[in-house]
Amino acid sequence: MNNKRKKKPYIKTDWTIIKNMPDEVFPELDFEECMDFAGNWELRDEYCTVNRIYNKKTGKVSEVTYKSPKAAQKFLLSKQDDQHIDILTATQSELYFFYHRNDDA
Repeated sequence: MNNKRKKKPYIKTDWTIIKNMPDEVFPELDFEECMDFAGNWELRDEYCTVNRIYNKKTGKVSEVTYKSPKAAQKFLLSKQDDQHIDILTATQSELYFFYHRNDDA
């Protein structure tokens, strides 16, 4: 019996199509519309948080989801001293933004 986990299949996303679209394709929202929309997210029941990590050195953005609050807390604690990343955390009901200020600002 083989107990190895199967590797998840790679899902190809062609984000460059959206990135290269002209600004006219996307409607402009005023502040109130944006704030109304900001509260309309929903996580699947099995997930407790989604963390979006922005690396200021490389400019890359990655996303990590957690099913366990303990694992999510452990992740945030491990990244708290990392000066070159900002983290946006979404729970079922709240958004949290963890960032490091530049000392020269």
